[in-house]
Parts: sequence; C-alpha cells; structure tokens
Amino acid sequence: SGGAVYALDASTGSVLWRRFIGYETTAQPLPLTSQGDGDVLLVDGRLNELLRVHLADGQIVWRLPLGERFSDPVVSGDHVYVTLHSGSLVDVDLQTGASARRVKLPQSLSIGPGVDAQRPQLYQVGEHSNLYVLSAADLDCREVYYLGHKAGSVVVPPVMTLGHLFVAENAGADYSLLHVLATDANGLKLRVPQNQPAIRLAGRVIVPPVLYGRRVLIVTDLGAIHIYEVDAANKDKPATEIAKFTALTAEQMLAYPLAEEGLLFIADNRLTKYEIQTSLGKIDRKWINFRGDTFLSPPQLFGVAVMLVRRRENAPGTTVTAAHTSDGRTLWQTEIGAPLAGPPIVDQARRLIVAVSAQGQLFEVTADVLKAGYSDQPAASVPVSEIGVTFSHSTDLGSGRLAFTNPNDRQRVLLYEPGQGASQLKLVKLNSAAGASLGQAVPFGGGLLVPAETGQVLLVDVKTGRDLVLPFQPPLAAGQSVRWQRPAVVGTDGNQFAVTDQLPKLYLVGVKDQPQPHLTQLAETGLEEAIISPLAAVGDTVYGVVRTIQGDALRTFQLPNLSSSGEPLRLDGRLAWGPQRVDDAVFLSTDANEVLCFEAGQKLRWKTPLPYGSLAGAPIPDNGSYLLASQQGVVWRVAADSGKELSKSDVGQPLVGPPVQFGTRLLLSGSDGTLHVIPMLPGS
Repeated sequence: SGGAVYALDASTGSVLWRRFIGYETTAQPLPLTSQGDGDVLLVDGRLNELLRVHLADGQIVWRLPLGERFSDPVVSGDHVYVTLHSGSLVDVDLQTGASARRVKLPQSLSIGPGVDAQRPQLYQVGEHSNLYVLSAADLDCREVYYLGHKAGSVVVPPVMTLGHLFVAENAGADYSLLHVLATDANGLKLRVPQNQPAIRLAGRVIVPPVLYGRRVLIVTDLGAIHIYEVDAANKDKPATEIAKFTALTAEQMLAYPLAEEGLLFIADNRLTKYEIQTSLGKIDRKWINFRGDTFLSPPQLFGVAVMLVRRRENAPGTTVTAAHTSDGRTLWQTEIGAPLAGPPIVDQARRLIVAVSAQGQLFEVTADVLKAGYSDQPAASVPVSEIGVTFSHSTDLGSGRLAFTNPNDRQRVLLYEPGQGASQLKLVKLNSAAGASLGQAVPFGGGLLVPAETGQVLLVDVKTGRDLVLPFQPPLAAGQSVRWQRPAVVGTDGNQFAVTDQLPKLYLVGVKDQPQPHLTQLAETGLEEAIISPLAAVGDTVYGVVRTIQGDALRTFQLPNLSSSGEPLRLDGRLAWGPQRVDDAVFLSTDANEVLCFEAGQKLRWKTPLPYGSLAGAPIPDNGSYLLASQQGVVWRVAADSGKELSKSDVGQPLVGPPVQFGTRLLLSGSDGTLHVIPMLPGS
C-alpha cells in the first residue's frame, strides 16, 4: 500500500512493521509458510532487489540485488526462480539468497515459470510463440514447445497437476484460450491430447490459476469461474470441467480467488462467498459484502477469518479487514497508508507532535509513540468516512489553529484547535460557500478567505461556518462563472488581498465597515493574459505567472494601484510549483528542474537547479538559510543569499509537504502517512 509492505497481527489488526519497497512494486508479499510465522519474500521494485525477511519483525534475512526488472518470484522446495525481463531465468537458494545458476533464453520474459514438485522440470513461457522446458537440476533446456501465442498474451505462469500443464492465453480482447498439455512421467514430451483442443473462456486470465487440491480453478476478468479435474488415465481428453459459474460482469476487472475445503471467495469490486459442490457440478453464491470497493491483493484465510486488503470508495489509503467466513461481518479493521491532511504540528506546550490524517483522525505522537514506531489510536476523529470526505489541503490560521479542506468538497472544513480530547477537531459546514473551491482558501481578517465559482469571494468564520462580512462580487454576465486563483494577503497590516480571475482581471480588495461590513474593491487592472498560478506578495509587489505562446512568464504588480512592474520575466520551462511567499521572499519552481527566489520589486535573489527533483512543499527559513524537501525523499539546506547547497540527507522514501522543525530534529511527511524523524541538517 502506497509503495510499502505492511505486516499485521492477524488476531487484532495491529501493525507489526512496515518496509518501503517502492511504487514500482507490483509483486505481492510471498509467505514461505501457511502459518502466521516464519519468513516472507518481498520484491523491491525500486531497487530491483529480492528480499527474505522475518515475518515477526521485518528484519532482513538476505537481500539479492538483481540489477534489472524481474517478475514475481516462484518458490519450489529450497529454490526461488526469478525471471529477468531481459530473458534470463535465475535460480536462487531460498535459505541463503545465493544465486549460482542462471540461463539466458532467446526471448524476453514477463512471467515466472510453472513448477511441479513431482516432475523435475520448469515450464517457462516466452514473450511470444514458445514454451521452454528447463531442467530444475541444472537449467538446461530440455525441449521447446511451440504454443503459438502472441507477444504479451500470456500474463500468468502455467500450473501443473497430475502431469498436465495448464497455460492460459489471452487470445482476444474479451476471451482467452486455456491450453491443456500432457507430459510424460518426467514432465517432458509436451503434446495436445487428441480430443482436448484449447478451451475458450469468457474474459481474460490475468490472475494466476489456483490449485484446488488436484483440481485447477480459474477466474477470468469478466467474472467467469471454472474448475477443471484431470483424469490421467484418459489419454485423449484428460481435463474435464466439473463446476462453473458464469454470471458475467459488464466490465473487466481484477478478481482474486481464495479456495479451500469447499469454500470459494472472490475479491474484485466486492467480496463474494461461494460454496463449491463438485459432486453436483455447481458453484453456489452465498453472500456478497463490501460492494463498490477495490481489492488490492488476494484474500488470506486465518481460521474463521478471511483477511481482505481493499480501497474503499472515496477513501484514501488502504483498509485491511478481517471478515468472518460465515457471514462476512467485520471482526477488525485497520487503516494503513492514508496520507496526512497537512504537515505535522509541533505542540511545544504538551511536548508532542499532532498529525491529522486525510480521513479526519488526529494522532498525538508522544516520546513513547516515537519509540514504538506506530500509532493506531486517534486522540480525536470526525465521522468523515460516512460522508465520503478526505482532506488534502492545510491552511494555517495562526495561534496554532489549522483548517483542512478538500478542493472537491464545497461545504465542509475540518478545524483543528490546540487542546485536549475530542474537542480539538471539529467538522464545520459552511453556510454560504456553495460552489467554493476550498483548496484555494487563505487566512484573512480572523477568518478563511474562500473564492467561489459563483463569482463571490467569501470571508468565513471557520468556527461557525457563517460569513464574517458581506462577500466581494465583481460584475458578471448572466450565467457566468469565475475560476479564481489563490489570493495573496498584502499590506503591512494584512488587511487587504489581491485576487485574480480568468476574465482576466486583477483586483485589490479590502474591508469597509459602512453601511455594513463588506469586502470591497480598492483597485483593479486588466491583464493581457490570464494568471495561471496562485498569487504571492512580498513588500509592495504581487507575483503571478502567465502562460503565453512563448512560454510561462512571471509578472509583477505594484501596490496600491496594481500597476505593472515592467516586462514579464520569461521562465525556463513551465511552472511546476508556486509562487509562494516564504518569510521575506517569493519562491517558484519549473519543470526545467529549477527553483527561483525573488525579493520585493521583481528582484531575482537567486536561481538554482533542483538536483533532487520536484519540491514536496514550500522551503522553510532556518538560521539564515532555507530547508527544502523533494518528492523523491531528499532534504537539503541552501544559503538564503545564494541558494548554494550546504548539507543534505536522503530519506529514501517519497515525501509530501515541507519539513517541520522539531527541536534539534526535522519532521518529514511520507506520502502514505508515515512521519520520518531525522537529525537537523548542519548549517554549513
């Protein structure tokens, strides 16, 4: 989930450990025992490594760098077989991680081999046309069978039972062909039985077939379920379909099966329980639960509980659930991988860290929690899951207060006020913000300044949801809507703001008390090109970026009459982030991997490359320098007057948001809700 693998206690749902393995990773963790102990194999798709770790604590037993992309590992006895996409098959010792043998095939490979404990052969499907039979003893190629499949049409390893190999070929956009190949006692001399042509299935096979006892169970992406039994004595037609369920879905989807002792669970966009009655040739549906969810991995069975990993509709992160096999009721549920709604908050008075998740849960991270490395008990929460709201924007209201918003939710704000207990969080409904784009809100005049698509700019009391003053409303034609950019508070006392629309015009707005308190226009200027960025202001200069045929350019305007400060400054590349005020400067970055720092009056203080990729958030000032964080996971310090790098630290995991100072340490927000704590970077 979110580029990381998690281990959970199956009886309680508590997280035991987490290891980041990269967003590139698609291989599921592979337990080496059916019990809840032992070790597990992991694939790190970011570093192209295979790892064996202890299931209890996540500690590494061995690590094997493979140097390139590879397919899901296949375990057989004390061997792990890994196919490199360039065309090599690697034999890895399960106990030590050593790899002494590999073979290079004349094709690229995209899936692992099929194996059979009873026959000493490996069955490796090539990218197209051929199936290679390799000796498990020395990886020598024993024979090549012409399957005739097109490139990329076989996406799951073959399975073997009772001397018969099942290979699923996705021959069309909405159907597949199941090839049944007989072998001799040594697993060689592949052939098609005389009366066993390829079996056509509705839908594609994109999840590996499951060996159900000595039977083969196949689920297609259109919801068809088939169970085949092999009669080895029948040389002409050994494979017989003994049960099926063909209530096809209207759309293709990934469907994970779990079959054991007459029970079958299918997890696709819901969890369905079936009862298998092979004696009657029937698969009966018993119940359905968790409709509308997306399942991310195969279900696992622990006693009377089936473990599910799913993404709920309109919810961030991943939900892990233990459901009772009898009726699907929830036994426990754990949320993992949910991002934070904003940067963590350091509560100096109580000597703890406050973190608010996108799901509206507040966690208090004490010294004991930091030592334990995990927190699953929120100190406060609001029932946002019931209304499908997630929060992704944080606005600092001052005095330790924060407002969390979602650009797609036009009526609700999550308010945090320092304190204790459940009163710290409050979900506030705005009375008059229909059509508001809350992601563009900024603090102003003791409230929250909210530009609305109706054309109004509202000043809202975040405690009550009511308007503090009458809104600002520029002239609009009938039925016209407005797309505002984020305003910038200006003036020495912060009692005015600049705001722009796509008409395009730039306004200076302030508060007047008569005849009743209202927002009013103080100045206005027309623009040749619409400003495409948020506004930022430092001193008496307002900054915004326009997009022209020649490229993006920075424009500046002088207060109080919003007169243009001169020719636009052409940027090297498109705007990627900003502009945003930080202390006495304005920062922006471009897709040419540059960050620019400006002073008042459109004066460029410095420009420097972004050596570690796109910014995760705004720089923060510290002791005559700035601290920057990249989305790729590097934090570095630059001199405030020149942008020269002074020091750096590589977290090695994706970051979101700016660094946060925490005494002699830094807090960094991971993209999956993880808090990283690192020492403060040296100043020189």
